[in-house]
Amino acid sequence: RSERVQLHNKQQTTSNKQQDILSRKNGSQLKQNLFCNNMKAMIFAAGLGKRLGKITESIPKALVNINGKTVLQMAVERCSAYGFDDIIINVHYFADMVEDEVKRLNKAGFRISVSDERKKLLENGGGVYKARDFFGKNPFLLYNVDIISDLDLSVLYRLHLKKKGLATLAVRHRP
Repeated sequence: RSERVQLHNKQQTTSNKQQDILSRKNGSQLKQNLFCNNMKAMIFAAGLGKRLGKITESIPKALVNINGKTVLQMAVERCSAYGFDDIIINVHYFADMVEDEVKRLNKAGFRISVSDERKKLLENGGGVYKARDFFGKNPFLLYNVDIISDLDLSVLYRLHLKKKGLATLAVRHRP
């Protein structure tokens, strides 16, 4: 039985690696299709995570682990899979811990910068304003670290470009 479990885990790891490669290829293809050279995203990760109660008393919500991955890693992989390969993350609560995770992700091949809000939590608007030089004049994606979704970010991005709006927001009704 343990051999089957080990074999299953090896297959799962191989499958995850294949998905990773496929995700990066899809992201590159998306960028070619959208004629974008440098798609940027900001992941909001500075929050206090109060709704998670005891879980976030000793770690930030960005480092909550789900099935062996932090939600920050999941968000970075998701953004990257859709071609957003230049990412900035704001930090505040347990900022040093989040920065350690960013360093680990950078070593894994992602390109991530940090916007430091240690002195004062700037909320969403203030966080974007502080990072404004990172974005330049091109459209960009804002993504909450605790979003776990199957939303196709390429569809959202293409819609935004097509409509030429100031902003495009994805919302979901939860009864």
